[in-house]
Amino acid sequence: MTKPRDVTIVLISSAGTGWDETGRLVGQATVTATDAALTLLHDRLRDAAGTLELRLDLVLAGPEDSTKASAALVAEAFGGKTRVLDAMANVDLGLWEGALRDELEGRCPSIYKAWRDQPASVRPPEGESLADAAERAADTIRRAIEKCRAEHPRVAVVVRSMLAAALAARWGEEPWSAYWTLAGQTGEIRVIERSLVSLTPDPASVPA
Repeated sequence: MTKPRDVTIVLISSAGTGWDETGRLVGQATVTATDAALTLLHDRLRDAAGTLELRLDLVLAGPEDSTKASAALVAEAFGGKTRVLDAMANVDLGLWEGALRDELEGRCPSIYKAWRDQPASVRPPEGESLADAAERAADTIRRAIEKCRAEHPRVAVVVRSMLAAALAARWGEEPWSAYWTLAGQTGEIRVIERSLVSLTPDPASVPA
């Protein structure tokens, strides 16, 4: 089977949770999306489906409850078979999981500032860096797309907002300097037209 050369990716940050609303860091914890956030995502997907007129071949999703619920809405709006992949889990925040942002800043001011200033390079205690998380997910996504039979696959990637923002930076769609603005946007939809090979660029080409 010939591997597809070009791909349309619909990158979607999953619906927000109660932790998002209260300013807690959400990594890989099992936290459900709020009804209001799911309703908002549903409405956005409905509007996008009418505008894009796009039918998906595949919906790739991370394993979190909020992400799986969001992926179900994506498949309802755009079609496509859903695959839940553990390697598309959100960034592992280690000991920072569930921490309030303000409290973390007060407890670890230096490292927290470094994380805000250089998000790709800081690794939370017992966790992983955003760059490493993006690399892990990007490789998994590329491998899944390579198995797609469509000549020009149309694939949704549904992940938590922190990972969605990291993937946007990893693929050169946005600079890492814009990371925190993007990471705070749940339920966002971005269409990316790329060649398959460009989904895993050389690390040296990743924007700072």
